[in-house]
Amino acid sequence: MMWEEIMKFEENDIAITLPEYKKEFIYFLLKNNVVVYVGQTKKQGIKRPLSHNDKDYDKIKIIYYETNKIDYMEDYFIKKYKPKYNKVISYSQNYSLLRARNTLRKFINNDNITIAIVKKYIKKYNIETFKINEKIFIDLLNFKKLINKILNEMSEKYE
Repeated sequence: MMWEEIMKFEENDIAITLPEYKKEFIYFLLKNNVVVYVGQTKKQGIKRPLSHNDKDYDKIKIIYYETNKIDYMEDYFIKKYKPKYNKVISYSQNYSLLRARNTLRKFINNDNITIAIVKKYIKKYNIETFKINEKIFIDLLNFKKLINKILNEMSEKYE
């Protein structure tokens, strides 16, 4: 008998087969079928979701994505499910009120802009926001709308 034939895996009562390690994916930690955490891994494979010993979950689900889409999709799923263990989302696609304030200060060269002023503009221009664990965020598209509205208002004042 050849060595390869002796070593073939024959167990039938295995619950899952772990995915390949080299592919990028977004993972969801679930508790009673509710998403409690969304994360991603690009190099660590299944080791990354299994490393969350501090979170209470009973299931892991994964979706494979290309590297250039993974940050955007992770943010999308965090916005969609609002998991209790996710504290922040990617800065590449979303703006907290603090980041919005700081960016506006630089963009229009005015250090007097406060978070209260940002909130006022959001309300005035009906800019869509979302919350993650009580923190308010603006996605990139809506932040661009906000900047354009403010710039239009400023240019009308100087005409």
